[in-house]
Amino acid sequence: MEGAPMTTRTVRTSLTSLITLASLFLLAAPASAQVISRIEGTAVDEAGNPVEGVEISLKRLDTNALLKPAKTSKKGTYLYMVEPGDYIVIARKEGYMIVRQLSDISNQDGVRSNLTYFFDEKQEFNKKVHVYATGDLTSKSKNKIDWVLAAPDKFTATVNKLVDEYRGATAEKGSRTAEPGKPVPAAPAEEKKTPYESAIEKISSKDFAGAIPLLKETVEKTPDDPNNADAWYQLGKALMESDSAAGPESTPYKAKVPDPNRPDNMKDAETALKQAKKLDPTKAGVRFYIAKVYDRKGRKIQAVQELEEERPLSPDSEAVLGLLASLYMQTAQPEKAIELFEGMIAKNPDDLGAYASLGALYKEKGDKAKEEEIYTKMGDRDPSGKSLYNLGTLAFNRNEADKASVYFKKVLEKNPNHSLAHFQLAYTLINLGDFTGAVSHFESFLKLDPKSEKAGEAKKMVEELKKISAPGAKAATKS
Repeated sequence: MEGAPMTTRTVRTSLTSLITLASLFLLAAPASAQVISRIEGTAVDEAGNPVEGVEISLKRLDTNALLKPAKTSKKGTYLYMVEPGDYIVIARKEGYMIVRQLSDISNQDGVRSNLTYFFDEKQEFNKKVHVYATGDLTSKSKNKIDWVLAAPDKFTATVNKLVDEYRGATAEKGSRTAEPGKPVPAAPAEEKKTPYESAIEKISSKDFAGAIPLLKETVEKTPDDPNNADAWYQLGKALMESDSAAGPESTPYKAKVPDPNRPDNMKDAETALKQAKKLDPTKAGVRFYIAKVYDRKGRKIQAVQELEEERPLSPDSEAVLGLLASLYMQTAQPEKAIELFEGMIAKNPDDLGAYASLGALYKEKGDKAKEEEIYTKMGDRDPSGKSLYNLGTLAFNRNEADKASVYFKKVLEKNPNHSLAHFQLAYTLINLGDFTGAVSHFESFLKLDPKSEKAGEAKKMVEELKKISAPGAKAATKS
């Protein structure tokens, strides 16, 4: 009966049930629900050439914390892993000055924001960028920030040219004025774009379907012209992206579900990409997209072969390495996947994505010692606390409640709003006999994630723990 004093036997039975339930629940708990955001992009000079070694720094506005910089590769690319939020982003390299920052951001609903910021000689930067969560296969979030830099002796001329271009692009029609006594100057004739140039513009605005006929027009007259290699490549990509946008997307472990009511573009995409490969065997990216076609068609071994040929052409591409590792797992080659991610970590010790993937691989293999080793190395490099959370789960499953408690508390020091860390710490504290602490963390979990599928379980545990901690229950225990 609710409110009635509990006997010593009842208390012990309830505790045993709670601890058993806690153990079973944690064993089945997911590794983490925390999503780390990706910021990626390129840095080029005023001629469009990649600039290596540019430091991309972020300052988080809610804490004013300046995060460790990322550096661009030989191809001018960089990748930053952070928590979602508002940041100031800046690029620096000795001997260069920033000309402009181009941001292509889209939120979880796919709503895009394209902004260009121009920098003057003072190099002032105070424009905030909102970083959205990424990483979910179903997410439409995107955080892409590109940079144009110039050497100081070219900086002023470059800035003036870009600002003039910007003002010309934003000027309203009919704004031209005449000097007194002179006719209004005629508007400059617009330079006619080629079908290929128009197609590239449509691709940049994600209008893949609109780009396809323009690219076909580009290649149909001279299909074997080596100068058309990129047109064939863009056509293959546009066909793939158009196909993806029109139906359910594939995942590494699940083939795309075909829609019988629309044509399948994959055959045409494969033909276009193979032609691009034939015309320019050294073109980066072509084999990657051919591999994506093969992956979607279930031709995993062929996809692996294409990606292995792509690696020397795109050595810094996380997309290439990630897909290759996934395909290694699907083709029963886990050791190759592990070797790949270990190489990525050796090259970049701050590559959090590689750590997380490697930890997941060892977990799938059942090698808990190596899994713990990877998450320990990941440690404080991970601002989300995901690695510490996984270490806490591993410790709890080994019945090391004291150690698990330390890890979960460290997670909450980094991220007080990590709801699952509150949930798991509550179960850990039950095993340590701290029922008041367990109630507190269950209640924090419910406050942070009231609609979670675990909410009902948390409420039930709070009720049971409060019964055990009630004055009458304590009196009965002492007797």
